[in-house]
Amino acid sequence: MDGRSFLRRGLALCARLMPPMLAANLVLVSLAMFLPVGALAAAAAVTAANFALALGILRRWDRRMGEAEAMLLAGVQRIAGGEAPSLPEDGAFPELCAALNRAGYRAAERERTREDWVRGISHDIRTPLALALGYAGELEEDPSLPPAAREQAGIIRRQAERLRRLVEDLGLISKLEAHMRPLRPEKLSPAELARRAAVDFLEQERRERWPVELDVERAPDAIEGDESLLARMLGNLLQNAAAHNPGGCRIRLLVEGSGEWCRFVVSDDGAGAASEKLAELNAEDFPECVFRPVGQSAAHGLGLRLVCRIVQAHGGRVCFANETPHGFRVEVELPGGQRLA
Repeated sequence: MDGRSFLRRGLALCARLMPPMLAANLVLVSLAMFLPVGALAAAAAVTAANFALALGILRRWDRRMGEAEAMLLAGVQRIAGGEAPSLPEDGAFPELCAALNRAGYRAAERERTREDWVRGISHDIRTPLALALGYAGELEEDPSLPPAAREQAGIIRRQAERLRRLVEDLGLISKLEAHMRPLRPEKLSPAELARRAAVDFLEQERRERWPVELDVERAPDAIEGDESLLARMLGNLLQNAAAHNPGGCRIRLLVEGSGEWCRFVVSDDGAGAASEKLAELNAEDFPECVFRPVGQSAAHGLGLRLVCRIVQAHGGRVCFANETPHGFRVEVELPGGQRLA
């Protein structure tokens, strides 16, 4: 019996019981004026019993519906969490419970397959990537090679570094979404966190092509957060600005806050993003691959996806926008900025 059948059965039961009971009660009330006192009391008792019985039936039916609704909601929540529910298929909604069980099993299987693939690809890429980075670094530093060859080796090294970051992002995203990477909160200086992120970025990329302006004058003294994750968040935002503006752009990293929040803002004067992509980026459920700069045909979204997951894990929010007249802007707001006296 499915949900519609269950509802129809309950309504039909009420329809069958209520009219006879009401008719009987009306007859008793009509005869009440002709009955002696004892019979009148008996009629009143019968009427009260009839109404109590009807009320009990309705309450039981309502309780069964509430229990079935709670059970279905719990099943849907388990599916949303990537788990397979185990709903009874012989209760009030057997067909719906069976469909949810099948959907949850398939969703859990897909999630396990995805996690296995991420772990496998991360492991398989790590060794050849390390070899490529090592040899490219040696060639880049070899004084016997002509400058053009050393420059080409540097390009290979930087692209290999970018590929390594992508692989690391993929693994970290998988762990955060599967709740396999718990936060390790500690008291941090947001200004120092931003300084280190800017220095690390400039050491890896060309300073003259992507100069970084750092503004930490209004930064709070301390925040509570996972240092490695927040550093990765800022690094990904800086790398995103460089990756989508290969011709170069100016990047600004601003940190500001009060006693209740801390805001990190990374902006650039580059190409920006199309309006439909901004809407997708600002959607509540950040899709896997949405970011594409204006004028470019393809791009990945792993870096920004990881940023969103890190911000969500810290209880914050992130907003994407275009700068005027052109450029891209990401605002990250985290709770708990502290200004020390």
